[in-house]
Amino acid sequence: MDERKLIEEAYSAGTLCLLACTSTLAAGVNLPAKRVILRSPYIGNRLLTRSQYKQMVGRAGRAGLDTSGESILVTQAADREKIADIIGGSFENCTSSLLYEDGKGLQAFLLSTIGLKVITLTISAIHASS
Repeated sequence: MDERKLIEEAYSAGTLCLLACTSTLAAGVNLPAKRVILRSPYIGNRLLTRSQYKQMVGRAGRAGLDTSGESILVTQAADREKIADIIGGSFENCTSSLLYEDGKGLQAFLLSTIGLKVITLTISAIHASS
């Protein structure tokens, strides 16, 4: 069993009561937590986007598992205005990568699903849909 799975199971079972991780790992963690603490509003030298912030603190107080949750963001005084914008601002635009360059993303997706045998096509099915 891989280390990540072991850690997730130990945390979910209550064997581990605290999980500390880098901002990169925190963005991919899918474990419910009562409290999430971000010690900095930066990933490397880039300020978190609103979407990144919401994704990370969204681990606190998961619907159906908790009645409430807490998030704490530790900041420097110089970052207060930027943080207020992250917390209260609007989300960034979200665009699909499936439609880039006249649908090349969608084409690559379909070919990948066929190549990985996630979906299968037969000649009769292709002719039947024509």
